[in-house]
Amino acid sequence: MAFLRNTAYHIRISDINQGEYKKEEALNYVLLNGKQISRISIIGTIVSKEEKTAQIDDGSAIITIREFDTNFLDKFNIGDIVLVIGKIRESIVRYILPEIIKKTDKKWLKARANELGLKKEPKEEHIIQKETVKEQIGIAQEEKVEEVEENSILDYIRKKDKGEGVDIDSIISDTKSNEKEIQELLKTGEIFIIKPGFVKVLE
Repeated sequence: MAFLRNTAYHIRISDINQGEYKKEEALNYVLLNGKQISRISIIGTIVSKEEKTAQIDDGSAIITIREFDTNFLDKFNIGDIVLVIGKIRESIVRYILPEIIKKTDKKWLKARANELGLKKEPKEEHIIQKETVKEQIGIAQEEKVEEVEENSILDYIRKKDKGEGVDIDSIISDTKSNEKEIQELLKTGEIFIIKPGFVKVLE
């Protein structure tokens, strides 16, 4: 006689979290609308990940995926959209014990969201990640600006230098730079003092 698994219900994470958890000898389940739901199928985005645990967001709520004797999560990263089939468990907090984790895409995420009546909205974890990316972009842009400014100083010196160097005061005035920037270029060896008050680009 073949072993029959319980149905893996398509369900919102918010329902898993809010349903009444029951633990019996042969079955752990969440009671929802009179149904004993012990096995679920969810599609969501991994929003955080540590060893043996991850958190998944389906647009309604977030729940933890926790594994013990398997290594499913090793294959996945934050931001991956995954299909998770597993059992509902509770130990201080409610979590999913995974039986299957497969990478999927936005098409299936959207299809499941439509099926369950979800409106996808970024949760705090997503917003934090986006802000982090923005900060990184901002840093990169600042570095790029600094690089452009540095190059503009070097270009100015190259353009104005007729062989005897360029007056530092003129550089600062015309390029809107300051002594600190000139000192940094001297320290890095980009320019050198050819005579008091005058610098040249090291070619």
